[in-house]
Amino acid sequence: MDRRRTLTREDASFNGGDVDLENLIHGLPHPEFVEHLETLLIDAAREALPIVVRDVVRAKRIGLIADTHCRLDDGGDLPAQVLEAFRGVDLIIHCGDLGKLGVLDRLQSVAPVLAVRSPNDPHEAGQRLAETRRVVEAGGLRIGVTFGVSDLGIEIDSDYNLRPPSTPLDEMLVDKFGERVELLTFATTHRDLIAYQQGLLIINPGSPTAPAVRREGEIGTVAIVETHEARARVEIVHLRKDADTQRGQV
Repeated sequence: MDRRRTLTREDASFNGGDVDLENLIHGLPHPEFVEHLETLLIDAAREALPIVVRDVVRAKRIGLIADTHCRLDDGGDLPAQVLEAFRGVDLIIHCGDLGKLGVLDRLQSVAPVLAVRSPNDPHEAGQRLAETRRVVEAGGLRIGVTFGVSDLGIEIDSDYNLRPPSTPLDEMLVDKFGERVELLTFATTHRDLIAYQQGLLIINPGSPTAPAVRREGEIGTVAIVETHEARARVEIVHLRKDADTQRGQV
């Protein structure tokens, strides 16, 4: 996508009056013109080059969650089964579509939380909630965390099958994350998924509140990753309405 923006005479309107753009360009630029131009360039750079947050953590057991869409400010509508499923984890990663920021506080009552935003999520100062993508290094593995994968060149068909880009996937991810990752986790589909593509482990934990596929007796899913010596063991946790959980692992 061409992100270039042409500066017009409308862009050069300051203090309620039109400024002659040609006169500003010749000689010393008007200070307000320079400030306005800098703002345009900074905004364009932020849009074109999303910042990737990098974290190094000591965590062997990691909870993955996505698409919570909580409506209560304190995250109180997050099912209690989620917190129970995450008891004993060292870290929780939220892949986006939080709903309300309070869901992160609620999860943090169980373990430290790192998250990424979806375009619909609120902003939060600090490092807990990344604006676009993050890389979490734990147990010798680098985990790429993102909300969606379409901007990575990965397509998802109507049957939730992944279609990687024509460019080698590892090269594409290095370009998007700034380094090689061994595991990729994402949100958006509300469908739990564990897949291997070109040597990359790809995980979608599904949704604990609005799963794409309704299974009898379940409210939704989350996932747990255990890391050890640069290896990962993944399980999808099926959250039961009766508060018991069933686990499927790889």
